[in-house]
Order: sequence, then C-alpha cells, then structure tokens
Amino acid sequence: MNPEPDTTPINGRPVPYRDDVIDIDQLQFWEANPRVYAAVRGVPGWNDADSIRRQEIIAECMENQESTRTVLEGLRLHQGQQEPLIVDLRGNIVIEGNSRLAALAILAREDSAHWGAAICRCYNDLTEEERCALLSEMHVVGKTEWNPYVKAATYWRQHHELKWDLPKIARVNRTNVAKVKTELATVDLMANEDEMNERKYSWYNVLTSTRTINRVFENNAQFRERVLSVVRDASSEATDPVERASTSFRDGLNALVKKDRPLRRFCSGRRSLQEAVDEAQMSTLSAKLRKARSALSDIDSTDFAGLSRPDLNEAGRTFKRLRKDIETISQFFDDNTLDA
Repeated sequence: MNPEPDTTPINGRPVPYRDDVIDIDQLQFWEANPRVYAAVRGVPGWNDADSIRRQEIIAECMENQESTRTVLEGLRLHQGQQEPLIVDLRGNIVIEGNSRLAALAILAREDSAHWGAAICRCYNDLTEEERCALLSEMHVVGKTEWNPYVKAATYWRQHHELKWDLPKIARVNRTNVAKVKTELATVDLMANEDEMNERKYSWYNVLTSTRTINRVFENNAQFRERVLSVVRDASSEATDPVERASTSFRDGLNALVKKDRPLRRFCSGRRSLQEAVDEAQMSTLSAKLRKARSALSDIDSTDFAGLSRPDLNEAGRTFKRLRKDIETISQFFDDNTLDA
C-alpha cells in the first residue's frame, strides 16, 4: 500500500509533513545533528555557551566544513536548492541539511533577495528515534554517507546522552552491535586522550577495531603508551611510513604484535616503531640473508694475520663451499625472477 499523501514512512509510521519556504534567519541549526555534533563537541567554551552563542559557534564551524564548501559549489552552479531542508517546526530546527543552511547563509550575505529563504520539508511531531532513523537512512546507509568519525560520534551521543542501549543504536542506524561497540570504544579512547581532531579517528580506530592489535593494546601498558605517543604526533608530513597514514600504521602494528622480539624491543624503547615494524615484517629469508651478510662484513685482513697453514687451508675450503652456496642461492633468485 502506498503511503498517504504528504507523509513519510519512518519506522512503520506515516509521519505527516508539509513543504514550505522559510527565511533562513528564522531557522536554527540542530545541535545534535551528527555532523554538527562532531564539528563542535571539542570547541572551547561550547559546554558553557547559551543557546544564542551555540548557534554562532555552529555557524562558524559549519561554514569551514568541507561538506559546506561542496554544497556551496552546487548551489552556485544550479542557482538554487535541489533538495529541501528537513525542519522540525517545534523551534524551526534543521534536522537534516545543516551544511546547506550554512552554505545558504554565506550566499545570503552576497545576495539576500535570492538566497535569503530556504525550501523546507516541515514536520511537527517527530520523536527523537524517528529523527535519528530518518538521518540514518539518508547518511549511514543512504546516498550521502557520513564519514566514520561522524557515525561514531552519533552512536556515542545516542548511548551516553540519550541512554540508548547498543541493540537500539544498531537497529536505528541499521548496523550491528559489534560495530557500535567498537565505534564507541574509539570515541571513548579519543576522549580519554583529549583528542578532538576527527582526522585522527582512523588512527585510534586501528587500536580498537583490529582484534590482534587491541588485545596487546589492552594488556601491555608499555605498548599502549608508546603507541599512543605515536598517534598523538602522527601526521602526513612524518618521515616514517607508519606515522604518515593510518593504513600503514595498522599494517605495521599487525605485523609487530605477532613477533615477540621486535615487540619487546619497541616496548622497551630500544626500537622506534618504524624500526620494530621493519624487523617484524622481515621475512625469514631476509632475516637469514641479513644475518649472513652481517657475519661476512665482520671479516677483514686482520683475521688472516697469524693464521697457520692448516687453519688457512680450512678457511679456504669453507670459503669455496660458501661461494658454491651463494651461486645456488643466486640461481634461486634467478628462477623466481627477482632482482637480487
């Protein structure tokens, strides 16, 4: 059966709405919108600000968001909205479309006659769960996907502020409980580290979502502290590969936690993370060759001084066998088309 005209089916209920045009200076950003919440939750003074100041902080933050810049380009290109803002008439709060509202505000400063009002789809009796379900359908499983940090911050708010249990969060956001649990752990870890940079989210998520890494992270205090120090300083400008990208960081740690000796050396501070990872990722073949090369590099002319004839002859026979072994190994490399 088709839904009744002017209703949206949400969680099985046909929720009535009407389309309208509202002046943008009459609209309010929704503080709990996941993209807004992720942008402002670490802003100094946010918790103590009154509602007027909070709207100002949101506007400042949202105007600098990449999502707003993208929307701004589209609005300018088409000279108008293609999608309405989703508005709760109980306060004219923009439930969905806060990036569009921020972009419209920028454009209205240039031309208020053209951009001073917004096309809105208006509701007046949405429950909190219906708000979240509507947004989830659009941005978690829908065509405009939130980034991982925004999703995780959404779960965190629903769990800590709305007091939803994990199954409810998973159901409303159409995900699974294990995923929600991991995302909550990541945001909690960031909060413990006083880290509000959403670009660091993927780094912290490595420590909570990868089982082999998380096991060591939770049970080895030295490893935990040394790894967190790497994450704090990680940047795209870093010299070492494992400190430049979260994917290299993940792959490196995954190799490291499986090798006891490099792991111990890293935890004790005798190796940097990159050095320990290089050691852990070294294949058995590479390790054998490096060991042989190290032994051979120690031989110099002083080792020949004072050798008796029998000792020199024995060393010569060993060297001939060694040279034959090297020829055999060289053939292995040739057969495997590797560059020795």
